[in-house]
Amino acid sequence: MDNETEILSRLAANHLFLTQFEPLRAIIHALRAKDPELALDVLQTIVAGSGWFENVLWSYSCPSPSLLMYLATLELLQFNNTSSVWSFNRETLRLRAKFLYWFSI
Repeated sequence: MDNETEILSRLAANHLFLTQFEPLRAIIHALRAKDPELALDVLQTIVAGSGWFENVLWSYSCPSPSLLMYLATLELLQFNNTSSVWSFNRETLRLRAKFLYWFSI
């Protein structure tokens, strides 16, 4: 991993644990240009864990794990190969995330 990718990874982790999704989203886009697999792994980890992480400081703009998971799912759907990750297609993934988000409100 080169120096820039390592810095972007650390920034992504920092923004994730502060639940600052817009900066996280920008970093994911930068990572996607540099290392698409790493960007995909970050988003898959958030979605697979339903947005639950220990020691997260929930913010006003992202107050719950379900919202974090929903926003990460929307970003994950921007990748072309999301259907190979899980056994359901893009639309099913989007609807599942939407259901889980609205169910938790």
